[in-house]
Amino acid sequence: MALDVNALVKVADVKTYLGIQNNAADAVLELLIGAVSGFIDEYTGRVMRQQDGVEFYVTGTGTTCMVLPQYPCSAITSIADEDGNDARPTDLKIRDGGILKSATPWEKDVEYSVAGTFGYMTVGQVEAMETPDYTLVTVPPQLAYACIKLAARAYERRQAEGTTNVSANNTNVGYQRDLDVEVTGILDKYRKYV
Repeated sequence: MALDVNALVKVADVKTYLGIQNNAADAVLELLIGAVSGFIDEYTGRVMRQQDGVEFYVTGTGTTCMVLPQYPCSAITSIADEDGNDARPTDLKIRDGGILKSATPWEKDVEYSVAGTFGYMTVGQVEAMETPDYTLVTVPPQLAYACIKLAARAYERRQAEGTTNVSANNTNVGYQRDLDVEVTGILDKYRKYV
């Protein structure tokens, strides 16, 4: 079995976090990593996996900056105005992975079509390559950590689905039902801001 193309982390990362030293859980962890990576996309309102040829419509603000709805952006292939005319400035810069900057203001209330390459190169995409190059993985460490924590939690809770409390030998264990505050704090930083 192979990692889902959306996978933000490697099975080895989750195994290290959980202290698993054999391969018995690999298939389950691959499924969980794929599911958790998909959940992160839904939670943040973004597609984390790098995609080429993506097109978005962004309304001009009358300023020299335009915030893209999907980020990071590694390349812009075209920008067109509402009439389909080339509107790509010669001095275009991509700031902070998601802000288009130009010396000329973007016309206020004009809808621009912006096409390019958006998202992070994921572990799943790298592993699908004929010759994997792990130097291409650009998922930020905080985002990878959130994915590892969520996958590990899902793995640890897989046999206790629906259970909120377990008592045995004078020991009571309670299960947290909501997302970990640390994880939501990380994921909130990656939520779509447009």
